[in-house]
Amino acid sequence: MKKVIVLFFILISTIILACGQESNSDSQILIPPIAISCSQASSVDCVSTKAGKKFYVGLLANTQLVCEEELLKAQSSNFYMFFDYSGSGTAVFNGELEAEVLDWNDTENQEAFYLNKTNYKACAFLDVNDNGKLDPTEVIGELTFSYSNNQPTIIDWY
Repeated sequence: MKKVIVLFFILISTIILACGQESNSDSQILIPPIAISCSQASSVDCVSTKAGKKFYVGLLANTQLVCEEELLKAQSSNFYMFFDYSGSGTAVFNGELEAEVLDWNDTENQEAFYLNKTNYKACAFLDVNDNGKLDPTEVIGELTFSYSNNQPTIIDWY
């Protein structure tokens, strides 16, 4: 019986924490998952040997900012500070490198669930050498998308 009570308490606590970030449904929506699709035709880095490497992704509400400039400022330890929302995903190879970012942090490195209803620019890079920062030879991807796009996919790489 004690185990049931403890499990119930954990479940309720998890629900409360997940709901702790309130949304104003008129101006905010849940952050959509960001899909990553990188083919070898897009970049020589998008090959099977890069499976298991990490993609870092940042979302910017200011779509006029330049992804490369913003990515160069950030490292894995402070990536969240340079983007409105940030996350990462591990690459798998299914004919091309793919990943999906589902979990997001805000500029204070707190878990984030909602974003404002506006356009965003997604900036990403594939951390080929696992040092947690963009290096000159690593591939960059970007996408400008509307909040109404329920599964934005980064396919443009340079």
